[in-house]
Amino acid sequence: MRLKDLSVEDLYELMKELDERRKSMDFYSRPFAYRIGVQRMRVYLDHVASGLRMIKGGRFEPHNIASIHRHNREFDDYGDE
Repeated sequence: MRLKDLSVEDLYELMKELDERRKSMDFYSRPFAYRIGVQRMRVYLDHVASGLRMIKGGRFEPHNIASIHRHNREFDDYGDE
């Protein structure tokens, strides 16, 4: 897979799947490494999605929790702000 082929929506689907795993009834009974892996991937995908939004023509997103982790996935404003 190349950057030109990757869409932010693809990443949102992965994030949704990770969120579902975190909300599952047996999440906290899973091994420590599994739980941390799911949580770490979720956080990192937020950062990757932020970079991809900017690469694909979106506005600059400061590197802070409010900008990166609070992005509204229903609405992508590539360059419209």
